[in-house]
Amino acid sequence: MSAKNNLKMGVTLMCLAGSAASLYNVFSDNSALKKQAELTACPSGCFQLLGEQRSPITQTFTYQVQAENTRSERVNCLRGFLLVGTYSCNRE
Repeated sequence: MSAKNNLKMGVTLMCLAGSAASLYNVFSDNSALKKQAELTACPSGCFQLLGEQRSPITQTFTYQVQAENTRSERVNCLRGFLLVGTYSCNRE
């Protein structure tokens, strides 16, 4: 194989790996991440999950903090290194 063919094969494999990681990030079970996000939003427990958004790079959750009022907390969870790595969650 020539260097040009090796380069094409490498780029193709990187694209396939990136696509696989993206699909995994969007469609995999995220129940543990929801719990982590809820603890970040309200350590004593949230009333309910109002919404979530998932993308290959980040997941965003919005929680209603208390039953009596409409105050909400938004938490953004981001992978450590673009498409891979552990998630870290922070309030927005």
